[in-house]
Amino acid sequence: MSKIIQIFVLCLFLSSCSGYQVKNSENPLSIYGINSLAIPVFINHTPISKVSGPLTDEIKSLMMSYMDLGVQSEYTHKSDAVLLGIIESPRHLKDTSKVTATKFTTGDIANSIGTRNEFFIPSRNQIDLRLRLILIKSPNKLDLEVAKGKFGKYLHGHPRVIFQESLDVSAAFTREISGNLGPDSGGVVNFTKNKRSQQEAIKAASKTVATTFKQEVLDAF
Repeated sequence: MSKIIQIFVLCLFLSSCSGYQVKNSENPLSIYGINSLAIPVFINHTPISKVSGPLTDEIKSLMMSYMDLGVQSEYTHKSDAVLLGIIESPRHLKDTSKVTATKFTTGDIANSIGTRNEFFIPSRNQIDLRLRLILIKSPNKLDLEVAKGKFGKYLHGHPRVIFQESLDVSAAFTREISGNLGPDSGGVVNFTKNKRSQQEAIKAASKTVATTFKQEVLDAF
């Protein structure tokens, strides 16, 4: 008899797990009558370039994982709603991308600075942004213009706004530092390598934001 009970409990467990997985793949916006969603490229209001693409791609990929939710890039009359993304930060670059570590110009780097006195070079940066996501059902042209502008953050009480959420976007990256005098030195490509490191950090941060959005917003419906 105990063996039968164990099998029964195991079946219940597997059934509950299966039900959880199915629930997670269902369209979380269907309770609002949203079965098709437009996600335009997010608006970048920061001094950091090329952040819109990775953030838009990760959020769009997340929404496309819900099999019964149609996702488009541009809003048309065929879309039930639009998800706008506004990327924000402090106005100045020095306040947005802060130096968190430095390296002194000694060793092989010393030869590259000539007769100048030694100084500290930034070796690690921390980028802190905010992604504001606004879901608007059947918006008109004025709704979209207001949402994209400086008054968009005050749309919480709008009857067509389903939600407006702000999420942290934090990316840290290490800078490439080396001499630039010798034919085999890496200094001449430092800038290119640093930009690549920054982009990789932003991509990683975008994945984290998408996961947070799912767990804290979508799964809460």
